[in-house]
Amino acid sequence: MLEAALIAQKEIGAALTIHPGRRQDQSQEVMEFIKARGGDPSRTIMDHIDRTVFDEDALLRLAGTGVVLEWDLFSQESCLYPLNPDVDMPNDAGRLRAMRKILDRGHKGQIVIAHDICHRSHMTRWGGWGYAHIHASSSH
Repeated sequence: MLEAALIAQKEIGAALTIHPGRRQDQSQEVMEFIKARGGDPSRTIMDHIDRTVFDEDALLRLAGTGVVLEWDLFSQESCLYPLNPDVDMPNDAGRLRAMRKILDRGHKGQIVIAHDICHRSHMTRWGGWGYAHIHASSSH
């Protein structure tokens, strides 16, 4: 499937968004696969960095591939990650600190932020932060 996506990227300039597995090294493996097949890292977005890559060296190595890194769990402030109990999830402040490290190393233009609103409980109506969380937080 990824090879087909790379063909589309080459033929029409499509951006790829990758939903990596939960192993910390998997994002790097995917980028090595993409680069080996002539894909464009600058047109590739690696999702869920905030639940996948916690080691600073691994994060900087991944940024060094040229991939766009997406911290997309903003507003999810629980340290519990039920799909991997070994993970101590960062809060929004931890996400910002990780992004600052990337920016300080010169990887400007390689960061995307979002909130992965995928459950009813994330919506404001049901007690969550909702879609406006990033915008509302940045205006304070």
